Amino acid sequence: MKSNTKLSTSMSLTEFDNGYWYAAELKEFAEAIGIPSATRLRKDELEKAIKVHLGTGKIENPTKRNLSTLKRKSGVRYRLNRWREEQLTRGVKLTYEDLVREYVRLNQTKEPFAHIPHGRYINFVSEFMPAEKGATRDQATQAWARLKTLDVPKTYRWWVTSQDAAAQRAVADGRDPRFRSRSRR
Repeated sequence: MKSNTKLSTSMSLTEFDNGYWYAAELKEFAEAIGIPSATRLRKDELEKAIKVHLGTGKIENPTKRNLSTLKRKSGVRYRLNRWREEQLTRGVKLTYEDLVREYVRLNQTKEPFAHIPHGRYINFVSEFMPAEKGATRDQATQAWARLKTLDVPKTYRWWVTSQDAAAQRAVADGRDPRFRSRSRR
């Protein structure tokens, strides 16, 4: 049965130790007394910080963990796995700390990751749309369909190259599309 004792700054360490406190109560109390990042601390860390406060009156950060929020960046897990595979292939023995450090480093990079060189529709469209000013999604889909029929890598760069080659052949054959009569359009 839970005692009726409430968390307060005037309680002794013994009273605190002898009570049972739910994590929600500890978080609320820790926030009230000014413990930084109280909502992100584990229950054991909250108890440690509150004990320091009750014993000394000081507010101390009970953890060395970085409590800043880390925004997950698309593609990090893929790159982390490739990095891990590379390290293991080289014979490097990895620790969990090594993996976490690399994960954090990858998430904190400012520039976008380079596309993985793979003929995927999504990669093609993500390059096609900004490069082809005013292009619609339908035009991107049609371009992708044409690219799939060609015997070239399925990338935007190769699509552009194939378009240039097709235009040169048309000019050489006297079929330059820029000079077609309006009746044939």
